Amino acid sequence: MPTPKPRAGGGMKGFLSRASSSFMRLSFFAKSTSYDLACKLGSFSFIIGTTCLITLMPLAFEISREYAVLESEKLQVKDLREKGYNDNQIRSMGAFSDASIGENPAALLQK
Repeated sequence: MPTPKPRAGGGMKGFLSRASSSFMRLSFFAKSTSYDLACKLGSFSFIIGTTCLITLMPLAFEISREYAVLESEKLQVKDLREKGYNDNQIRSMGAFSDASIGENPAALLQK
């Protein structure tokens, strides 16, 4: 039969000694685990951030460019209407989208 390990003393002093060593091991474990977790979280957020930057920024630039093109087409259509052209004549030119001539899709009606 194996002999039990002797404890680090009995009574209150032994209890406090074991509790102290237990808290020290727990704090070391928490520190090392939180450091590992922070490193993994940092690399994960870097990957997600660069992916979003690479994919979403060109999309935002394209949306803003499309809005600018529609605005310039609307100004050109307005100038042509002031010169006396009607919608059918402007459509027959073929250079303008229906959104700039006057048939606005629902996305452009939000102002």
